[in-house]
Amino acid sequence: MGWATLKPRAPPFQVLIFIVSGEQIIVVIVIIDFEFVVIIVIKQNVIVGVFNAFFGKARRDFLARAFSVGFFGVVAVENGIVIIGGDDDILFVFVLTVRFDVLVAAVIVIVAHDGVFVLLDGIFVFRRGFHRGTRRFGFHFCDRRADLFVFGIEFFATARANRGALAQIVETLFAFRAGLLGAEFILSHGASLAKLGGQNGMERALAMNASDCQSPGCDPPNGAFQRSVGPMPWTSHPVARLAGRLAAPGDKSCSHRALILGGLATGKSRFSGLLEGDDVIRTGRAMAALGATVERLGAGEWQIDGVGARGLTSPSSPLDFGNSGTGSRLMMGVMAGFALTARLTGDASLSSRPMNRVLTPLRQMGLKDDAGPEGRLPFTLTGSRTLKAITYAPPQASAQVKSCVLLAGLNAHGETVVEEAKPTRDHTERMLRGFGAEVSETQMGQGTRIALKGGQRLHSVEALIPGDPSSAAFLVAAGILSPGGDVLVEGVMSNPTRSGFFDAADLMGAHLGAEETGDAAGERLIAIHAGFARLKGRAIPERLVASMIDEFPILSVLAAFADGETIVSGADELRVKESDRIKAIVSMLRVNGVGVEETADGFIVEGCGGPPPGGGLVETRHDHRIAMSALVMGTAAQRPVSVDDVSMIDTSYPEFLAHMAQLGAQIREG
Repeated sequence: MGWATLKPRAPPFQVLIFIVSGEQIIVVIVIIDFEFVVIIVIKQNVIVGVFNAFFGKARRDFLARAFSVGFFGVVAVENGIVIIGGDDDILFVFVLTVRFDVLVAAVIVIVAHDGVFVLLDGIFVFRRGFHRGTRRFGFHFCDRRADLFVFGIEFFATARANRGALAQIVETLFAFRAGLLGAEFILSHGASLAKLGGQNGMERALAMNASDCQSPGCDPPNGAFQRSVGPMPWTSHPVARLAGRLAAPGDKSCSHRALILGGLATGKSRFSGLLEGDDVIRTGRAMAALGATVERLGAGEWQIDGVGARGLTSPSSPLDFGNSGTGSRLMMGVMAGFALTARLTGDASLSSRPMNRVLTPLRQMGLKDDAGPEGRLPFTLTGSRTLKAITYAPPQASAQVKSCVLLAGLNAHGETVVEEAKPTRDHTERMLRGFGAEVSETQMGQGTRIALKGGQRLHSVEALIPGDPSSAAFLVAAGILSPGGDVLVEGVMSNPTRSGFFDAADLMGAHLGAEETGDAAGERLIAIHAGFARLKGRAIPERLVASMIDEFPILSVLAAFADGETIVSGADELRVKESDRIKAIVSMLRVNGVGVEETADGFIVEGCGGPPPGGGLVETRHDHRIAMSALVMGTAAQRPVSVDDVSMIDTSYPEFLAHMAQLGAQIREG
């Protein structure tokens, strides 16, 4: 794919920013009028080193006289060092850092001579055993004497990934009348070749910590390596027909809980159909770091040798939960009842989300932490063997809060009780019973009282993970909206605490077909058929909200195609999801020409009575469900719909793009 873009002339000052080790380290290089450079090293928002050099009086002489004042400095940063130096005609920046079992080395070299400037850069990532490494090399050439052009090449490849070079990306760039860091007119071309294992086209890094997962079975699947970081814009184009038969991916909620409960149990548990998205993998890594043995036996096949009576122990490194709100919140409850100390971290999205709704009851039970008043990651928590049981009524309906308290209650003294005003998904209760725990439930008006006695021990199990209804919702919606829709999704979990989306779609006129096909992990399995339907706007009953809290983004897409007004209320929990989902939904619809109003606890969509205009670029806000919803919209809108990034989809539904392609969707990068 080729493209052309216009850029302004290079400004009198320019900034290069290199982010290292997941926001822990930032190296800022500021060039002022091509005469003066300031290099600043920032660690955790604190400036730890400043270097500067004067490069000459005349701008045209910048490159030829660069670094005539030599300098050199070494800065110690978290888990690594930054070395910066320069002399005569060369500047170099070298960063070396180690996090968990990953070694990252970054090198930037600028060589200048007689007005000609060459920049070489490389990033090398090596995982445990070297064969899971990645590497990227860059070369850029600029003739500043005539201010005429820049030529650049970048190369990305795996370093013997799984004992075979599995992917490479080569990009070239050519710019006329280029400034040092910008160009008036630029032509660029990108191409990629990939051979990826598994059914999906999105890479996954699945290796556990080296110190806690020594078995050969812990190796990732063929083709698993980390994609180069950065946004990945994709566009979904309208198509006349989406049709096909697919199996729903493993349920994310059940996959998290399987790894957690298997890690706590006595003996070896085996699971098939486990979702291998990034969120779930990080939960597995956390359990491995806390003492369980976690092994991948094959695609979706996992074995966990639990800690049993010996209990969990303090991890040697921080537990990085990436973008996983479910994993991080459930694991706080798990760790609360053990004598351990752990530091929890996450990406920018997770670090912006409030954790006080789980920390509040855990603190009442005896957990110690340094999270501060806002309760945001990163922070350190300390569990206790003397955790006390409590009776807790969550102020908002939340399965994560309920599950966190119940998991803490496993090791608390006394009976832990959660009183729900509205029912939420009950996977924790069901799976606890499957592992041998006694959990009682009593109806309490419209809500439920769930009780669990502390001190219970779990036994190992073998189970099939049921298909995820939240992921299936995207495929079902695609079938409903497609003019020639004929989509069958098999193996979907049928649970009344998760069926809200399908009930709401039926209210709007979807007329879905369902057939029971068996059971898995104590859950009924069904096959769902979806075909084209003309939808009517409806007020979504608040009784359905908790059972479809993750599906409101895709429901809003159905509402955009419907005739009339769709009203959502009582969904204020959407404010604290991967993004403020109410704002994200409103933005997604507006940019594609749909009338929508934001309310305090929901939104109101004025349906288009058919395909919406489309044509917008959706800001996904690091939210996988916003990204997938927008791409489904694009398959049936009047014009293509683009999203600014798809990389986060891997957290919950790694096969999404491949599955949509199987149905006939045309979703392409760029």
